[in-house]
Amino acid sequence: MYRAVLCFALAILSVNYAVADGIATYFESSANQKPRSNAGLSVESDRLRVKADVALQAPDKKTRIIPNLSSAFTIAKHLDIETHVNLAEWTTGADPTIDTRLHFRSLGPFFEELEGRIWRSPDGLSRQILKLGFYQTLSDATSLTPVTITGRAIYETTNGPDLLLPGDGTDARRVGLETVVAGLMSPFFAGHNAFSLRVDRVSGARPENASSLAYDQSWTMRNFTKLGFNLKVLRAAQSAANDLEPSLGFTWRTEF
Repeated sequence: MYRAVLCFALAILSVNYAVADGIATYFESSANQKPRSNAGLSVESDRLRVKADVALQAPDKKTRIIPNLSSAFTIAKHLDIETHVNLAEWTTGADPTIDTRLHFRSLGPFFEELEGRIWRSPDGLSRQILKLGFYQTLSDATSLTPVTITGRAIYETTNGPDLLLPGDGTDARRVGLETVVAGLMSPFFAGHNAFSLRVDRVSGARPENASSLAYDQSWTMRNFTKLGFNLKVLRAAQSAANDLEPSLGFTWRTEF
């Protein structure tokens, strides 16, 4: 509980040092169709955003008080950090659910963004995620359909006593890679086209591997109609079978 109080105190102190462009308060009372009341305070400036609110719920005539706190700070021009604190179980003395995200945006070639995230729940389950995003134009950017490559790499670890069934272990690690190459077939086919490759590998108590290769093609008509198809081959390896699962899908969308 003292951790939750400390989080709220730090948020209030940070507001005092911020030059706030706007301070707003709000209150929503409960009704017959909505047995929940909300009250909160939000402070925003060009580099800081803090929002604190308290919700009162009365399910089955039992009142629950649920405080929440979220904050976002711009540390540098392309670097910011967000923190969300949920104290749904604060009445029982349990620790809050804390979700912290650090995001870096790059203006350089190829490398686009880097994101780190730490999440922890009151029952001891924790998760750490690291994501790397990249984007590159491989042909003339001024052309109607330039060839581009977009990708994302992710590394994730999960730890906790309730993560898996008893006897299976308490941790898991996931490594994933997703790459999309768009516009490669434009000289041969009109419309939008893209190849995508995705690989996921989970190690730990329950190892699982999966990979897929897909091709998407779509055309936009003059009457706001969009036609497309998707060809995909999936390979999942939860066992020694390593079977391939091909699939073909069609889409048709029209706006009226």
